[in-house]
Amino acid sequence: MKTKNSMTLFLSIAMMLFLSVLCFADNPFVQTNYTADPAPMVHEGVVYVYTTHDEDQIVNNFYTMNEWKCYSTTDMQNWTDHGTMIHYKDFSWATGDAWAAQCVYRNGKFYLYVPLNNNTGSRIGVAVSDSPTGPFKDAIGKPLLIGSGYIDPSVFIDADGQAYLFWGHTNCYYVKLNQDMVSYSGGVQTINPKLSNYIEGPWFYKRNSTYYIVYASMQGGSESISYATSSSVGGPYTSRGTVMPTEGNSFTNHPGVIDYQGHSYLFYHNGALPGGGSYHRSVCVNEFTYGIDGSIPKQSMTKDGPEQLEYLNPYDLHEAETICWSQGLKTEVCSEGGMNLSNISNNDYLKVKGVDFGNGATSFDARVASAGSGGKIEIRINSQSGTLIGTCNVSGTGGWQNWQTVSCDISGATGVQDLYFKFTGGSGNLFNFNNWQFFGGEGTTPTPEPTPTPTPLPPQKEPIFTGGPYFLNGESDYKDLPDGLTNELYDFSIAFKLILYSVDAWTRIFDMGGDTNVFMMMTAESGTTGYPYFCITLEGNEGEQGLNGNSAFLVGTTQHIAITKSGNTATLYINGQVIDTNTSMTLSPANLGNTENNYIGRSQWPNDPYLKGDVEDFKVYNRAITVEEVGQLINGGTEVPNLGDANDDGTVNIVDALLIAQHYVGLATSGTFIEVNADVNCDNTINIVDALLVAQFYVGLISEFC
Repeated sequence: MKTKNSMTLFLSIAMMLFLSVLCFADNPFVQTNYTADPAPMVHEGVVYVYTTHDEDQIVNNFYTMNEWKCYSTTDMQNWTDHGTMIHYKDFSWATGDAWAAQCVYRNGKFYLYVPLNNNTGSRIGVAVSDSPTGPFKDAIGKPLLIGSGYIDPSVFIDADGQAYLFWGHTNCYYVKLNQDMVSYSGGVQTINPKLSNYIEGPWFYKRNSTYYIVYASMQGGSESISYATSSSVGGPYTSRGTVMPTEGNSFTNHPGVIDYQGHSYLFYHNGALPGGGSYHRSVCVNEFTYGIDGSIPKQSMTKDGPEQLEYLNPYDLHEAETICWSQGLKTEVCSEGGMNLSNISNNDYLKVKGVDFGNGATSFDARVASAGSGGKIEIRINSQSGTLIGTCNVSGTGGWQNWQTVSCDISGATGVQDLYFKFTGGSGNLFNFNNWQFFGGEGTTPTPEPTPTPTPLPPQKEPIFTGGPYFLNGESDYKDLPDGLTNELYDFSIAFKLILYSVDAWTRIFDMGGDTNVFMMMTAESGTTGYPYFCITLEGNEGEQGLNGNSAFLVGTTQHIAITKSGNTATLYINGQVIDTNTSMTLSPANLGNTENNYIGRSQWPNDPYLKGDVEDFKVYNRAITVEEVGQLINGGTEVPNLGDANDDGTVNIVDALLIAQHYVGLATSGTFIEVNADVNCDNTINIVDALLVAQFYVGLISEFC
């Protein structure tokens, strides 16, 4: 008989195997240090991210944080380490606790607002620099603000030139900063009523005419990310729900939001690196798209990060600490300026993503130093064990900062490739690495415009409908599809989301161009109030048919809807019951006309019930299914699974793998667990094999389930 201890050991081994493949991911985007509390800033075409630093050695089993660091990028995948911006000891009045900070540019200066002394009477200070990468110095020689829970400052300059500083644990406070940015006028104001589940980490910004506060919210015993909006700085603010639920091996989370080159990004942190956890966190970034009503979509932590915005030119001189992903490396201050890579041991490596070699490189230079016997730089493409295009030998230089240039020939590097530097040699530290450059290539490949796409569910069965159009605005006009979607649509949940957001128009589900079967499983979660309202109606009938606000669709229930088409006749089934048949079928869209009261949908007719709550609290899972499956559903069969999505949140990720593993060993699980989704190898059992398959899908080792 298997014991609970043996199951736990099996689970531990399985999770270690899973974490071993995670090392090839591109999120978290800093691996040379444990970092947290990302604060992005766009300046002169560059994204700078200021972070806190979780020290390797934890003191008193608590947050051990002494300084702030800075990283930059222009392509959102390769990040350059600029080192420490300022240390808590650079403030004469500080005793420690270098927690979440934010930087802003004004009057030719960069102002960094920092919390300190958070365990001995919290204070907020301000540092100033002539450069976004420092060095920074204490601007006023004393705290700017003193008070209980005065942490996590967020600075914002409005269009009229008025600057504001927000901050606060438990409550959110703000003041008006003066033009000098190091003093303020008026008293400290409190955001009232209190933001829903607010705990700390406010991130304040304005988009169009709407003010946003994205913040850490306390939900389920640890921190999620939520947001609220208002038409004025001081509120009142309307809660818009959860952006990122609790996950990621960290008790805390901390948001940062920017727009850059026409794309929107959410920064956050987790404990995903080896040795990570609540006191060893790491910064990450997702790309997202606002709803047409300005809503921020709910999203999960990702391993890949956003798409690369531009290719890297290898024929320019690049810092060695410009990294997409690395293993085993550290950085330190370089005697030649900036930073250099250090702590390089045998089989350590770094990845630089999307390098455009054009017609082909012929040689390579590297700036190196070694107080030991040196080693080798193996230059590879596609992976750390991929095609070897050159090897540079590094000898001892007589010191870790005694720099020399080594060169080697290059062959086989053309076009756009992911570049890997793999370091080999004896034991201990081999050498330091400052910068690199390729030579001999001509011509470059234009960088394609990336198209952001949501993390999909794995393919289930091949949909039986193609072509289109599937969306018609009114009776004749085509409806534009966002994010590069075409009318050859395979995921009907996207169809419904477009319908949900459309305004003042009937939207045809499909054009009835051939035999068609569509299945939709809809669940109203606990975040909604009232009835999820929309109508499916058969054209030609005056009255609504289907989900017309009646009590059959209560919060927390799931409805199964099947639409079949044969010849010129469409039939609508709800929970196995025939609702009506006719020759065409349309859906009454949600209407965003009552945004003041946070209604996200209303019907075509007056005095009908509303759906109130967050868009993401009303989930719709749709996909095309076979005739046999439609028949099973109509006859009362089981619901069609979204394989791998064990917690039923619309994505397959590490949380699903962990839930399946916990279920297998009998540990208590929290939240939703859908057994039919968890049996990914379709053997009618749920075990550790299913958990490992989900983990493999998440990291890209497999692309589908049974």
